[in-house]
Amino acid sequence: MKKKIFGLFVLALLSFGLVACGNNNNEEERQEHTPIEIEIRLADDEFLATFYDLHHVDYGLAHVGYWEPIESDIDLVIWANVPLYDFALLAFKEVDFVDGEVVYAVTGTYGKVAVLEAGHGFVITSYYDKGTMPWSGIRFVDANGETRHMAMQQSMMDGLFRLQEIRIMQ
Repeated sequence: MKKKIFGLFVLALLSFGLVACGNNNNEEERQEHTPIEIEIRLADDEFLATFYDLHHVDYGLAHVGYWEPIESDIDLVIWANVPLYDFALLAFKEVDFVDGEVVYAVTGTYGKVAVLEAGHGFVITSYYDKGTMPWSGIRFVDANGETRHMAMQQSMMDGLFRLQEIRIMQ
């Protein structure tokens, strides 16, 4: 009888240990299952003060040689709820259509950040746009190792900025 009780006790301990090991999620595993939420909005001093750290890039550099920079006092800030690896601002020069889908060609990469940590801001100073097509955007690698590209667009309806996932020419 003592052997049966002892055996059940050992079995219970092993079961508890296996359950505890199975629930040992580390931060990286949680990030893989966390949906990425990337935000973009106009930056002002009060809002920028809420970030732990800021990375800056001058937007005028992104289109040097393609068109004359326009004087602008518009600053944007981009941030996410999870780390974004190999983060950068992109410039687009050409647009093409492939299989009925708009495909963009990257002409330059600016303001590279190895890791844009969750809650850190990426500030784009002196932002301006030309026309209705997006001429710039961002690139990053997500927690699954996928390189993703997004175009920055300002809504003509409400003036808000948005990021839209896009396809890049290879």
